[in-house]
Amino acid sequence: MSYNFNYYSVYNYKNYGFKVDTKMIQITNEKDSTYSLHLDYNTKEAILKDTKNKLLVKFKIDFNFEKIEDLEKLTNSRLFKNSRYVSGRKFKNFVQDFEFGNDTINHKTIVHLTSYKNKKRKKIINEHFYYFGNENNNIYDLHEKSIKKYLINKYDLEDIKDLNIEKILCLKDGKIESQMIFSEIKKVNYNFKFKIDEEFPN
Repeated sequence: MSYNFNYYSVYNYKNYGFKVDTKMIQITNEKDSTYSLHLDYNTKEAILKDTKNKLLVKFKIDFNFEKIEDLEKLTNSRLFKNSRYVSGRKFKNFVQDFEFGNDTINHKTIVHLTSYKNKKRKKIINEHFYYFGNENNNIYDLHEKSIKKYLINKYDLEDIKDLNIEKILCLKDGKIESQMIFSEIKKVNYNFKFKIDEEFPN
């Protein structure tokens, strides 16, 4: 099997409710969102999701990811066919409140997005804080479908044009539920080829 990837993100993920604090890597193709590869160091497992072909491939992780070529070290590949994916509920009439500010002391631009079910603004769907800066030279956030591109295009937020995403806070009921702190975002061109060790039809 073979999949082409052109971006990867390395970040530390912390979920306060589930008490998870671990390194994660998300690997994608910005021109084809039907598949992605996710490395989770909490479960020591990598999962490739292919929604177009309804496939799921699980791998074992027993190495420290440092470069895209390290994917060749993934072992124990297990293919699951006819996989079903559960996505978050989508609301056609949702509305979004946007605000941002500049932290001149820490040299950050902070964006606050709150999404509501409808224009009545009674039910919050999700709430996030996005932190942008330029301290980390290992982050090149130019992905066409990134939150940076979204904010620039939708809200004409030129303040973050020369900055990169560094941290994301997810809130639930006004409290921090989880956070992502990015250590590296890199553009690559890598064709991930692998063989299947085990196959499960359903």
